[in-house]
Amino acid sequence: ELQHNWLNRTDPLKKPYVSSHVMFAFITGNNETFESVNATEDGNDLALRQAFVQGGNVFESAPEVRLWAGQRYYRRHDVHINDFYFLDMSGYGLGVENIPVLGPMNLHVAWLGGSDDSLQTGHGNAAKHNLDLRLSEIPAPGGSWTLWLDVAWLRGGTVTNLLDTGGDRVDLPSTGGWAAGVIHRTGDKAFLNGYNELAVQYGRGAAYNFATTLDAGVPDLDDVSRFRVTEHFTIQPARWLSMQAVALFERTDLGRGGDAWIHWASAGVRPILHFNERWSIAAEAGMDWVDNGPLGIKDTLWKFTIAPQLSRGGEFFSRPVLRVYATYAKW
Repeated sequence: ELQHNWLNRTDPLKKPYVSSHVMFAFITGNNETFESVNATEDGNDLALRQAFVQGGNVFESAPEVRLWAGQRYYRRHDVHINDFYFLDMSGYGLGVENIPVLGPMNLHVAWLGGSDDSLQTGHGNAAKHNLDLRLSEIPAPGGSWTLWLDVAWLRGGTVTNLLDTGGDRVDLPSTGGWAAGVIHRTGDKAFLNGYNELAVQYGRGAAYNFATTLDAGVPDLDDVSRFRVTEHFTIQPARWLSMQAVALFERTDLGRGGDAWIHWASAGVRPILHFNERWSIAAEAGMDWVDNGPLGIKDTLWKFTIAPQLSRGGEFFSRPVLRVYATYAKW
């Protein structure tokens, strides 16, 4: 990631500032020892992941307020051991962050969009618009709450580059939707020298997937809904032991009636035994249960992993980490 700051040299901490952020990623098919960026036919590419400008200290009465515009990872929440972002409104847009409200609380307002160039209408690429509203740092027993609301809108039209099975143009209806969630998180060292985070989310229509991107694979977004509960914690009860664990449940209604329900439950734990600040060994056990009505699939995936590690530090998130691992999994 490249970052550049434009600061007022006479008093950089008290004057307005602007910073730019650019993040690239190299994608490779891992086919050759010589991986050319131009070899797109082999799966190689250079991707732009973030490119946004941010300004701060623009209001003397509220110097913590930040304005931003561009493409960015936007206030994401994830479970690390699953690499699962249960709230990821990353995309293109603009917004205002850290607006102080009634003492410790902060309001964050953003417009974010995502498009799909495989669905071209008379209005251009099919695009979803999202108004993202969040109120964070709400005082609560044992930590703080974050309230989240997303209002989404999709402008439809006749898809000019796609035909249905009968050879007719596909119509993408205009639709809206909303999603809401509440997240409770303890202080970073308040729960067994770590933290606990609980999230409850519900979404309908175009906003059901809790993302800025368009999900056009569902025939009628007006009738789709999703409910999700995610609970995970990261703790370090002793110098020699750290751990992260997760449990989640998700239920999606595709709005088709009958067997249009998709259920997913997942649980896992990764304890790490730290011999010192350099050497450790991690183990991970997890399971996923899926009941997919439309596909007629109902089964469970089990997994166990063992991983000796060399890291810089003796904590769960100490980085970088060099590890060798072996996994056994069964579907």
